[in-house]
Amino acid sequence: MTQNNTPPAQNSTATDFIEKLRKALSSDGDFPASARVVSELREIISKPESTPNQVAEIILREPSLGTRILSMVNSSFYRRAKPIMTVSQAVVQIGMRPLAELCSGLILLQKFIPAARSGGPFAKCLKKSITTSLLTSSICQQIKSAVKESTSASSVGIAKDESGYLTGMFAEIGTLLLAYYFPKLYESAEKRSLSKKQPISKSIAELVGLTPTDISRAVLSELKLPDIYREILSKSMQIEESPPSKAPLSADPNDILTLGLYCGTTLSTAINEDGSKEGLEAALSKIGNRLPSEDILLSEVLGSLVDTYRDHCASLELNLPELPQELRQIKEALLADSGQAQPETHSLS
Repeated sequence: MTQNNTPPAQNSTATDFIEKLRKALSSDGDFPASARVVSELREIISKPESTPNQVAEIILREPSLGTRILSMVNSSFYRRAKPIMTVSQAVVQIGMRPLAELCSGLILLQKFIPAARSGGPFAKCLKKSITTSLLTSSICQQIKSAVKESTSASSVGIAKDESGYLTGMFAEIGTLLLAYYFPKLYESAEKRSLSKKQPISKSIAELVGLTPTDISRAVLSELKLPDIYREILSKSMQIEESPPSKAPLSADPNDILTLGLYCGTTLSTAINEDGSKEGLEAALSKIGNRLPSEDILLSEVLGSLVDTYRDHCASLELNLPELPQELRQIKEALLADSGQAQPETHSLS
């Protein structure tokens, strides 16, 4: 049995907060209903006999989801040569599992869109969540490609982009719900972070006795979402807390998601909370001490992030704060630092 070293007062605070969050979720109704749709989608794609029409029917049943899906699959996130015109066509061309994963993220995200349109702290919180999801998605693809290069494997069992996107969304869901249901508490955490010059995750932990990852895991459990995502969140935190080491890349899809999530959350925090060139360079160095392959091109991911994020927000009809335009030049800046090119220097400020 694992020993609990958390002080009793903090345990009490954590228990009280989780109970308040449970009550907020149960009285809301919309969010648990969305989670049930996610579970329904996952159940369908787990059955070999399921058809694309079944997935399309669920998507079309949800108000405005079909329109958002078509907007997204035709955005720069997919870089398709020809537009996809119908949801059924999207299921066939993208694939049942990948599209179901993408829909799951969007179904949960739709809950927060109206509140984010008002701006303020919640809009910034949603901006970070979307950034984490997009980064995790793209980095998982980079890791997958590196694994295939190193093992000559034809497939490593991870669908293009969407599993990473959903994992990133689940990692941020605890903070999002805290900011949504308890805005004053989130604003207190923000002010605490500014005054103490510390990450907002640490401020949240000090105020409620739980890390954002703990809250996300509790939410996933409460909503009866797949256990594997809670495990991935925990393993990602273990990477964060362990000494730097470069273990060989694993072809296991859950290991890919774990490493991708660690990289995605680290970079997203540097971009959205620190906001300086030095902070981003420190995050890249931190990740570099754990990535065993130089084929994982984080500069490519960051260089395309501004456009991907903008298109993603447009597909959701969201006007969130912009990402730093200087991210476009990050590839050239990193090459310059390595002596391979000599472009102008840029900062994120």
